[in-house]
Amino acid sequence: MDHIPRPYNAVGTAIEFPCVRVEEYDKGPFLTYPNRKGFESQDAILQESDTPASQAAVLQTWLFFGLLHEFLEEDYTNDKDWTSVNDAQEIVLCTKNLAVATKSHWDARQDKEERSRHLLACFGRAFQVVSLACELPAADTQVLMGVAILVNFLSGTILPLSGSFEAIPSGNWSGYSWPGILVDPIKKRLRSHGWCPSEMISISENLDMILASVQLEPPNPHYQHAECNEKRCRILEVYSNMKTYPEPGHVADGCECPWFELDVNKAHDILLGGNLPVILVANDGEIWKSRLGLSNPAKLNVAIKSSNEVRQYIAFSHVWSDGLGNPHSNRLRVCKLDQLQTLASGIEHARATHRIGSGALKVSYVSLSKPLIPFWIDTICCPTHPPEAQTLGIKMLQQTYKEASSVIVLDSYLQRAVFWKTSKQEILLRVECSRWMHRLWTLQEGSLANELFLQFSDGPVDYFAVYNRFKDVVDAGDTVARNLHINFTLTSSVFNRNLFRPEVSSKIASQAIYRAMQYRSTTVKSDEAICIANTLSLDIEQVLQAGKDSQLAMSVIWKLLPYVDSCIIFSTTPKLKISGFGWAPETFLDPDGFQESRTEAGTVTEAGLEVRFPGFLINLENQISGKLAFKDQENKSYTYQSSTTVDGWSQGAGMFAIIALRPLVSESGGKATQRCVVARVKKRDESMIAVELVDHGRGRDTQVEEARATMKRSTDLAEGVFFCN
Repeated sequence: MDHIPRPYNAVGTAIEFPCVRVEEYDKGPFLTYPNRKGFESQDAILQESDTPASQAAVLQTWLFFGLLHEFLEEDYTNDKDWTSVNDAQEIVLCTKNLAVATKSHWDARQDKEERSRHLLACFGRAFQVVSLACELPAADTQVLMGVAILVNFLSGTILPLSGSFEAIPSGNWSGYSWPGILVDPIKKRLRSHGWCPSEMISISENLDMILASVQLEPPNPHYQHAECNEKRCRILEVYSNMKTYPEPGHVADGCECPWFELDVNKAHDILLGGNLPVILVANDGEIWKSRLGLSNPAKLNVAIKSSNEVRQYIAFSHVWSDGLGNPHSNRLRVCKLDQLQTLASGIEHARATHRIGSGALKVSYVSLSKPLIPFWIDTICCPTHPPEAQTLGIKMLQQTYKEASSVIVLDSYLQRAVFWKTSKQEILLRVECSRWMHRLWTLQEGSLANELFLQFSDGPVDYFAVYNRFKDVVDAGDTVARNLHINFTLTSSVFNRNLFRPEVSSKIASQAIYRAMQYRSTTVKSDEAICIANTLSLDIEQVLQAGKDSQLAMSVIWKLLPYVDSCIIFSTTPKLKISGFGWAPETFLDPDGFQESRTEAGTVTEAGLEVRFPGFLINLENQISGKLAFKDQENKSYTYQSSTTVDGWSQGAGMFAIIALRPLVSESGGKATQRCVVARVKKRDESMIAVELVDHGRGRDTQVEEARATMKRSTDLAEGVFFCN
């Protein structure tokens, strides 16, 4: 649709939505349109239309043009204002004037609160009809998608009513949850443009954000992602095999500059002294006379200094697969180090620019009167050998990023973008989809930074300046910006060092880490525990003692965490296979793993996790299928539906507990079914029930009498104390 900004380096063509309506909207009230057209109800439109084409025409007339009329009222002239003719001479929907028309109309209204309640009822009706239509085998997804986009946009114009930028993340509306069938065609198009499913996971469930990405160039267009999935990029798995990991090359083809390799003995001595090895690149003694692209790498002097010998240093945070990683040895080409020195010494310009509020600045020179700013990059400065030096370097990573005056983010997707020529919406999409935002190591590097800068093509920009730049877009009701802002706020909370101060509750810090890690990945599983420990200032020594055993390392993390949300037992992530930790997810790196939160913490002991939830106790005598029907002591009926494909938990007789996140309620009341887990009861007394988690699914109050032969009798617990192991 035309109201969506075209990306700076657009790929492919924009999605067009055909105009299929056969008559003008009659300009009557939106909610009664079906009755005026002879249908008894909204469902009748879906059931009684002669053909799929006629159904699509009626739905578009009502739900698209009718909604526009309902919103704009007397400012709506006719349907033709919202159509155009494309290059193929086809009539398509046109929304280029949507933002101006809707904002102008809404700003002029006096009774916003009263009118908004009516409009929300109309949007809700449209959502219901589209959701039902998506279940039909011949659903016209393009027509329905056009309606969904319009509903989200109009909703964003009026919500929140007194909408301040700061208030949005605290539970405010962020869009309707449209059926996946509407998003699937866009996912398919992004895949055809070269996107990896794992790159778009954080936006793929949101119609507005993924639609805004349709013409956005993919983060890694030079890779083929045919075998990748939403949880894993197969290309990055190549880099987990250190034998096949390619060594980094030169900045430009034709360069023949030598390698610079770390003196590991010198670096080890520096680390043993409690300091850090940092790099200086100069071509005139201790002075650096470089203009971008004009340095002669053969004449550069590269030296390693101790951090206690310099006034300040810059730390780089980067994605290894972008060309600066080297697992074989601590070495890089001199031309790459020259490039890094250029960026490091240019940070003073970025700081000054940020202070005066003008944003990014192209670094063309560094004044000779300015002292040389050394830098730290893990590829050189964190020894790969001997093992004792490598371990010491890892232990000091937290110190490395905390003591750096600034941390500069290097990500090829951001570095290809010109900050001041790129729309605010696109900048946020690039940040959200960048590989840097999806790698695990970079999370701790950003969260520990005193100052965090994102490197764009035209210079570095303060991370929070990016955050503030689109304030006006969010306040204007842009749905894409609003959803991006919510994601951005969650991540930014981790990059705010105030989060980890003693006065901030451990619950807030832990939940921020849970959410920030969900969409990240690492090539070495045992690295996850190290990153969590460094980010949350946990005892890194205990974690390192686990070595490469990722299960053991994560069990240490769970013991060290100051706050464990009791809802963790409902996570669908595979659990640790260690005694006493059968309740604990084996990883935080799972988009589906942490969907719920609760005010009450669980209590971790050596033997398990103590939690309080409502539930039922059931004696099972025979093997059951994935669905279980049962009754409580008051003869109310319930069902439990397993979310897994294996019913091994139901083998054999015994007592089981069905533990529910919240009391089970009737679907007829309009509420969703509740998350549940099934647990085998190991021990029971008056104060506690010891259980072993064996399955997860959903439960509900059926409100319908089912055959007595299929029903199991249960003992219901308003709230039980469960000890999960």
